[in-house]
Amino acid sequence: MPIGEQISYRVLFAIAKSVYQPGDKLPTVREVAARLKVNPNTVSRAYRDLERDGILLSRRGLGVFVREDAFDAACERRQALVLTRFERAVGEALDAGLDPSEISDVLLEALGRAARARGKELRLPGSKPRWARGSLREPS
Repeated sequence: MPIGEQISYRVLFAIAKSVYQPGDKLPTVREVAARLKVNPNTVSRAYRDLERDGILLSRRGLGVFVREDAFDAACERRQALVLTRFERAVGEALDAGLDPSEISDVLLEALGRAARARGKELRLPGSKPRWARGSLREPS
């Protein structure tokens, strides 16, 4: 994924996770570029794309800010992006010959591993948490 897209997604996800609140000023283009060791034009383009999408607001001489109505839009974009990635992964699994039940098992396993790696406990509706133990698969 191009670095500009990665920057856009990082900002978008930060807004969706309430790291940045509506009205917050973002780090300057130069600050982000220096921190990530990328060309300032790349950061500027990422900010511009998010401004075009109604997430950010640029105020000449003042900086770039999170729009007041950005939270819902950021959450919707985040969900759409994640859904697209899951659809791609499920398509690859189907192409590899897995049936829907096997894909469901694989997704649950991936969810459990990701949760453990992040120190989180997740509960699925109607189930007991099993994430802290090794595998998500039921004992045989």
